[in-house]
Amino acid sequence: MATTKQQIRAGVKFARERNLRLIIRNTGHDFMGRSTGYGALIINTHSFKDVKFLKKYTGPGDWTGSAAIIGAGVQGRELYRECFAQSPKVVIVGGECPVCVSIRTSETIANII
Repeated sequence: MATTKQQIRAGVKFARERNLRLIIRNTGHDFMGRSTGYGALIINTHSFKDVKFLKKYTGPGDWTGSAAIIGAGVQGRELYRECFAQSPKVVIVGGECPVCVSIRTSETIANII
């Protein structure tokens, strides 16, 4: 399991240099089987648990309202708990079932490399 951005960079570089299939995942669940692969290098991001709430977003695009920066290892239930712990409470729109979540993380691998 990767615990630093440098480890992710090294893994991506290693896979690229050796032409290996690269799988980047949080917990490893995927109904279509994309989270596993024979001969692949798998990078687990489960330890990236940072959550930061912004009152005013200043990134790309026209949005200037509130936003959240979510680490690549945060699961839906964990994010909802963080939202509820804020004062005042924060609302995040997403969806969840026992085995999946539809919240997209903002810390992409492209931002790390």
